[in-house]
Amino acid sequence: MMDEQIEKAKVENLELLLNSLLRDKNISLVKIKESIATKSYLRNLLVIVKNELVTTNYEDTCLFMEELKLFNLGNEQNKYFDVKEKNSIKNLRLSLLDGSYIYISKSEASAIYKLYSESKLGLSLNYIRDYEYEFTPEMLTDFLFKYQLLK
Repeated sequence: MMDEQIEKAKVENLELLLNSLLRDKNISLVKIKESIATKSYLRNLLVIVKNELVTTNYEDTCLFMEELKLFNLGNEQNKYFDVKEKNSIKNLRLSLLDGSYIYISKSEASAIYKLYSESKLGLSLNYIRDYEYEFTPEMLTDFLFKYQLLK
């Protein structure tokens, strides 16, 4: 079983969990959940690469993950990835704001997608579509640094 909980902290009545999706490339999933009575509801899922918030809402996170899932179909329609050859092997390339790139292999893309899918197990998705908790990138970044979830 994967190490489900790396760090957690409370904001109001929400719990933020930072889950590593690919440690060596610093790709993580932020799960924002709310517990009501005996149920836990997802309120948002976001992707952080290095210290950059890549997705800011659930819809963008789903698109990010689908682009990973459909690895070989990447093209100019992709929002997040380009398919590039590195060392004679096709990889997905993610451009970061600082001008650097992260290359993701086919097996890494598959593993990230699997971990993302598993991270939602046991949590109700009812609230995420109806009551998504919306952080601005600044709010989330401030929170993550305040509680040392990003370094």
